[in-house]
Amino acid sequence: MFSEWDVLNDTLGSDHLPAITCINVFPVEDSDHSKKFLTSKADWSSFKNNSRKLLKTDVIVKNKTVDENTEALTNAIIKAAELSIPQRKNSKRKRLKCLPYWNKNCKKAIRDRNKARNAMHKN
Repeated sequence: MFSEWDVLNDTLGSDHLPAITCINVFPVEDSDHSKKFLTSKADWSSFKNNSRKLLKTDVIVKNKTVDENTEALTNAIIKAAELSIPQRKNSKRKRLKCLPYWNKNCKKAIRDRNKARNAMHKN
């Protein structure tokens, strides 16, 4: 794994210079747009009844593989949940809005502070 680091000149108001470490690992974007169950609003008696109807003894069959039986069982449970538990769609996280108080004066003050600090370090 390849990584790199750098020390910033901006103290960000601290008496230490911050170090930035970059690790070249890129996260895989979560493309899960599936619905999520709202268990706090579930009708549990309906779920119990639907589970009993869908989870008969014939769901698990001896001549099927473990993976096939697992999938059949999982599908039955999910179907019972879909019939009894409300769902909501997954939404992507919203980007944070800019700070309401940040303006050109703040930006100028930071630039002036950095210039003064850099001038001080040169001497």
